[in-house]
Amino acid sequence: MGGSLSVTVKYPNGKIEKMCRWTNPLSNFITNIHFINSEETHLNEYMKLWYEMKSDYSKNKKTKNFEFPMTECYAPYRNLAPIGYGLIVIDYFDKIVYNMNSYSSLNILSASTVFLRIVDKFNRTKEDIENWKELVNSKRIFLFDVRNKNKKIKDILDYDELVDYVAKNAIFSYNHMFKYFRIDVSPWKIKNFKSDEKNKMKKTLLNAGYKFTKTDEKLWKEF
Repeated sequence: MGGSLSVTVKYPNGKIEKMCRWTNPLSNFITNIHFINSEETHLNEYMKLWYEMKSDYSKNKKTKNFEFPMTECYAPYRNLAPIGYGLIVIDYFDKIVYNMNSYSSLNILSASTVFLRIVDKFNRTKEDIENWKELVNSKRIFLFDVRNKNKKIKDILDYDELVDYVAKNAIFSYNHMFKYFRIDVSPWKIKNFKSDEKNKMKKTLLNAGYKFTKTDEKLWKEF
C-alpha cells in the first residue's frame, strides 16, 4: 500500500527541490533506462505532479478547495529530512541516490514485483515492457540469492526467459523466496542506509554539501 516519505531532487544545475511524495512509484522510477541515462523528460514526468500540487497548495491553502486530491497530504511538507517511511535524495549532479526508506528496496526486486510490471495485464504498461526489454538487452539484470552473501546466480540475457521465470515464481515457494533480481543502474550509485543509521546518512549529506534548515534539524531529531 505504501505511504509518504521525503524526496529531495538535486538537478544537474545544482537546484534543489524538497518534497513529500508517495513511496510506490520510486522503485519503478529508479529502475528505468531513462533514469539510468539521466533523461530530462523522465525526471520532468516525475516532477510534474509535484509542481502542480505545490502550485495548488499555494493558491488554495486558505480555502482548502484544492484541485488535486492529495495536495494537502504532500505539498505542505518540503524538508530535507526523513518523514514517514524515510528519505531519498536523488542527486543528478553527482549521479548518486542516497536512500533510507523502510518501504522497499529501489533496485532489488522480487519475482512478484517484476511479474506485476511485465506479465500482469492489469498492471503492466507498454512503457514497462519496453523498459524491461531494454534493461535485459543492456545486460543490467541478474538473479541473486540473499542466503549466500548476495551471490549472483545468473545474468538475465533473454526477455522471454525473464517472463517465464517470474510467471512461474511470482507466488513464493521455499526454493525461490530468497532469490531476487538486482538492477544495475550504473553510472548511478545507490548509497543505502538503514533506518537506525539516520546520523550516518545526515553526516554523509553534510559532507556532500547539503544544508539543513532549523525545521530539517528538528525532523531529523524526531525521526
